[in-house]
Amino acid sequence: MRIINTLIVIFLNCLFLNVKGQTCPVLAKAISIYNWNPSNGAIANYTANVIDSDKDALGLIIILGKTDNGVYTIESGEEDNAEGNGSADLVFRSFDGNTKSYELYKTADISDFSNEEDYSNQLKKKIINSLKQYENEKVFTIDSLMPTHYLRNKKSDNSEWSLRIKNNVKNKILSWKLQSASMGNCWCSYGWKCTLLELKE
Repeated sequence: MRIINTLIVIFLNCLFLNVKGQTCPVLAKAISIYNWNPSNGAIANYTANVIDSDKDALGLIIILGKTDNGVYTIESGEEDNAEGNGSADLVFRSFDGNTKSYELYKTADISDFSNEEDYSNQLKKKIINSLKQYENEKVFTIDSLMPTHYLRNKKSDNSEWSLRIKNNVKNKILSWKLQSASMGNCWCSYGWKCTLLELKE
């Protein structure tokens, strides 16, 4: 099913690019944003199940929670080509503009599979093991994560921004934008960029 969905995207992109020129649209329907909370269960298992089940998103974010200093997220970007290459990272975005990123997986590294079920199992195993490792290394701690309110861009065109989280104490806003880049005549690559903005009174 993953391959069929990818081929459909490629076909539609080829039609679009041939008519409109070499562009890579960033549309809300191709972006998925989730907000983890303790009722969802363990972060590692929840993240693995979300990423594995949401196969159509070109850009995906799971908001894990915020601290006084910043926000923890899972950020995933894809290439809409026949190989379906993509990656995901555990990311900490501070309200001072600093970023720390920790790799969860790259699909190019998951090569030893013969069918969709094998791929799915390997992907989830890789994500769970990576997140448990980072938790054990105190990269993040569950108890430090606070519930996070966020604003989602509801316009169909998300080329300017997709997600915003504000900190009223520091008067700052973290604004996520899904960046796109042309990889050829018929496909595009997508990845997240976060910008620190001043909160206007």
